[in-house]
Amino acid sequence: ADKIYNLVRGSVPRPGAGTFFQGQLIKIMEATGRPVQREGVPGEILGFEEDGFVVGTGSEGLLVRKGNVAGKKRGSALDLAREIGLMVGDRLGQ
Repeated sequence: ADKIYNLVRGSVPRPGAGTFFQGQLIKIMEATGRPVQREGVPGEILGFEEDGFVVGTGSEGLLVRKGNVAGKKRGSALDLAREIGLMVGDRLGQ
């Protein structure tokens, strides 16, 4: 999670850290490490919190707080999740 956090932090605002979900490029604009009870597999959506969604990294979780679909305005991670239909168990990076 630390490596991914540092990638996000070091690449904002440009070029931005990115991943894919159902063929769409997703930009991660703000994130932080988050302890989790279950590691999950890298890219797996582990849950939703008040300020974002938690993604498995293979070690601890990564709480995504801000992001957007490439080309759209940056917003909250929860708005992004609603826009793309993200659910627990889905996987980013595919």
